[in-house]
Amino acid sequence: MEISQEIQTLTEIIQRVFNSSHGTTIPTRTPRFISWEPLEMDQVALNIDESVTDTTVGVGGIIQSHDGRWIMRFCSHTTSREILEVELLAIFEGLRLCWEMNLRAIRCMTDSSLAMQYITRGVPQFHRYVVLVK
Repeated sequence: MEISQEIQTLTEIIQRVFNSSHGTTIPTRTPRFISWEPLEMDQVALNIDESVTDTTVGVGGIIQSHDGRWIMRFCSHTTSREILEVELLAIFEGLRLCWEMNLRAIRCMTDSSLAMQYITRGVPQFHRYVVLVK
């Protein structure tokens, strides 16, 4: 059985157990299958994410070599509470660190499709995030 089929089967089991014990139903979503592609020999991976709680906001990530070895990890706090801004700050900080280490072939991985859209397509001249994505 393929891994994707196993995941789908496990998801269905979890939903049945939850529904029978709580008398409610879990909203179902159409599964999205994602994949990972190995890096080229000269590439590094920049994996970033943000964390926002009631009391703290943090950004962080890791930089890995093409074979998965950790080159660096980073984290910091920020005062912004807007998720997109925090995600962009994490990407900015990760790219800045890569640049300082003379790493130029970077594959940036984030869970924010909007952040990547802003970075790859740009934003209007007076957009509030123009400084972060320019």
